[in-house]
Formats: sequence, structure tokens, C-alpha cells
Amino acid sequence: QLSRVAFHVSSEFLRNALKSSLFLSSAFCQFRIRARAWCFRMNITELTELCEDLEMFNKRLAIRHMVTAFVEVNIDDELFEQEDENNSFSELVFDEFVELLARLYRVRDWPQDRESGVETLEKGLDAWFAEFVLPSATAAMKRRKKAKA
Repeated sequence: QLSRVAFHVSSEFLRNALKSSLFLSSAFCQFRIRARAWCFRMNITELTELCEDLEMFNKRLAIRHMVTAFVEVNIDDELFEQEDENNSFSELVFDEFVELLARLYRVRDWPQDRESGVETLEKGLDAWFAEFVLPSATAAMKRRKKAKA
């Protein structure tokens, strides 16, 4: 079960995350169902499609975990003044999307990573982005382009 978690990260993790952010934002925009003037918002339907295309669901991570994370990310943000006036509780903006991915990692792969010797959540998350999320998103985007052609 997901619980409210503050993700404390190192500067090394942030540097690596920034390197990945351009690619992640591209993947985020690729999984848009409806054309919009802005692409940095994602609803639950689009998020579900992205998670399915990335083959993210497994015996530990179910759609209910994704929905719970979606709600928690949005509830957390409702406690603070929104920087983006278009940010609503029914959609994710990019930074919420990245936080949601971190929450999904915590359920999906962190327990086994911790057992296999990964020292910290941030190191495991960094490796998960590099070894699972980015390659899976690349493959999914290629499949989408091929299907459109």
C-alpha cells in the first residue's frame, strides 16, 4: 500500500533526473490522447495507457496502485498554492508525473531492489529510470510512431 512519502534526493540523483527530464517530457507528450495547445498535462486514462505500453504493471504493481498514486500526488499539491493555474486535480503536470513514477517504483521494484543490496531509494530510482523507464518509453514511442505510419 502506498503511503505519504517525502522523497529526499541527492544532488547526484537530481543531475541524473535532469538529464532524463527532456526524454521523459517527450515521452509524457507522446502519450497524449487528445490534442491540446499544451502537452504538459496528463489525465488518468492517458497515464493508464502509458503504464500499459511501458509494461509497468506486474504482480506487485496493479492499476489500483497507479490510481492511488495519482490521487495522492494531486492531494499533496492541493495543499499548496499552484504555480500553474491550469493544474487541476484531475490531471498531472510534468513534475507530478515524475513524482508519480517515483511512487510507482516504490511499490513495483523497490522491495526487491532493497533485498538485492541497493543502498538507497534514490539510487534504486535512478537505476530504474535508466534501466527500465527510459528504454521502455523509447520502445513504446517507436511502436506508436510505427503504428501511425
